[in-house]
Amino acid sequence: MKKWIQGRIQSRQGGTWLLAFTYLILCTLLRLGLLLASAGSVSWGLATFSSLFVGFVFDAFMAWLLTLPYALLSSLCRVKWAHYLLIPLWCFGAFLVTFWKISEIIFWDEFGVRFNFIAVDYLVYTSEVVKNIRESYNLPLIFSGVGIVAIGFFFLWRKVGLTKLWLEGSAVDHPPHWRTPVFSLAPLLVIQT
Repeated sequence: MKKWIQGRIQSRQGGTWLLAFTYLILCTLLRLGLLLASAGSVSWGLATFSSLFVGFVFDAFMAWLLTLPYALLSSLCRVKWAHYLLIPLWCFGAFLVTFWKISEIIFWDEFGVRFNFIAVDYLVYTSEVVKNIRESYNLPLIFSGVGIVAIGFFFLWRKVGLTKLWLEGSAVDHPPHWRTPVFSLAPLLVIQT
């Protein structure tokens, strides 16, 4: 398993895999954290554990979908200095998924459920909601925390050597231009049918 992961990371798409792993880690921690937070009202049967598995499969699909733009961009950036563009974009992607997961925690704390129809109402009544959020939460603190966690993931991957593998691999990896876009977009064709 370790060699398989290293093989994926040591390529032009290494950043895509690291972003997907970051997303899966955040989703899994959130799912387990919310399960433990509601431990008193949960039936600890097979249905609970099977729903955790279904949730993980859903999260894996979402990881693919959310990292698709990054994968396509990585396949087009074929010059050696491209990592100067890809690393900040990676950190921005990690920031977005971290922000998403932290907003789910805040939403759970407020309403006791994950994103649902109330979140859709938030999108409809945006100006009122933004005003209420600004009044209710310390946004600079939240954004700082999200940024620290996102950059922390980059340095975590760096500490375990995966960032180095990615950057070294992307310098030498020269797959055909068509391979990544075709394989990345193929599941969309299956979904359409």
